[in-house]
Amino acid sequence: MVLIKIIIFDSVVYIIISINLIKFLNLMKCFDKRKKAKHALLIESEFGSYAEQWKSHQHNFIYIVRITADYIVYINKKMNIDWETSKEYDQKSLENPDQGKEQSDCISLCMNLEQKPIEGMSSFSTISFKKIICEAIVNCFEGNCESAKKALSEAESYRIERVIEKSREWYLLFTILISTTLISIIYLINMINLSWQVETVQMVNSSGFAILGACLSIILRSGNLFHASYAGEKLHFVECLSKLLGGAITGLIIFFSIKSNLIFASIITVDNSHYLYPLFSLLAGASERFTPSIISNFEKFKSIAP
Repeated sequence: MVLIKIIIFDSVVYIIISINLIKFLNLMKCFDKRKKAKHALLIESEFGSYAEQWKSHQHNFIYIVRITADYIVYINKKMNIDWETSKEYDQKSLENPDQGKEQSDCISLCMNLEQKPIEGMSSFSTISFKKIICEAIVNCFEGNCESAKKALSEAESYRIERVIEKSREWYLLFTILISTTLISIIYLINMINLSWQVETVQMVNSSGFAILGACLSIILRSGNLFHASYAGEKLHFVECLSKLLGGAITGLIIFFSIKSNLIFASIITVDNSHYLYPLFSLLAGASERFTPSIISNFEKFKSIAP
C-alpha cells in the first residue's frame, strides 16, 4: 500500500514538472518570436528602403548614424565605428582623385581619434563620442572635410572632458574611502586600552591628523586635477594611498622634530601641545600636493610610447 502511494506521488510530481517544463519552453519560444519580430521592426525602421542593399550589416549594429544609397555609417555591437560605401560611390571617387585623397586623409584622422584611449568612460559617453566621429565620417563622404575636422575637434574635447571627470570621481572616492578606513583604525586604537605610553598615542594621532590634512588638501584641489581615467582604477587607488601614507609619514616627521626640540621649541608648552600637535600635523599632511604624481608620469609615458 505504501509502495503504491509512493508511485502515485512520484507520478503526480513528474506530471506537474513536465507540464511546467512545457509551459516554460512555450514561453521561451514566444519570447524568441517577439525578439525576432522586434528586431525585424528595428531593421525596417533603421534601414528603410536600403534594407536589401546593406543587408550584411543588419545584425551587427546598435546605432545607425547615416544610411544612404552611397554609404552606411554606424556603431557596431562591439561599440566600434563601421562603414561601407557602394561600388558606384567608389567609382565616383576614382574619377576625382584629388577629392578622394582628401576624403581618405580625413577618414584616417577619424580612425586615429577613435583609437585614442577612452578607458573609464561609461557606455553612454563612449557611444556619444563615437557618434560625433561618425558624423565626421559622414561629412567626409559628403565632401565637407572642413566640417569633419570641426566635428573631430569637438569629439576630442568631449573625450578629454569625460576621462578627466571619471578620473576626478575615482580620485575623490578612493581618497575618502582610504582616509575613512585609516582614521577609523586610529580611532579604535584610541578607544581600546592598549596600555600604550602617552607619547606613542600622540605619535599615532599625529599621523591620523596628517592623513586628514592630506585628504582635505586633495578635496580642495580636486577641481584642478586633470588626470585621465585611462590610467586605470588601480593606479588611481595606488596614488591616493601613497599620497595619504606620505601625509602620515610627514606627520610623524613633524612629531619627532617637535619632540626632539628641532622645531617650534619656543612655542610648544604642556598646555598647548594638545592643540599644536594636531595643527602642525594637519599642515604637514597638506604637503602631499608636492609629491610627484604617478598618474601624470604614466600619462606622459603613454603619450610618447609608439
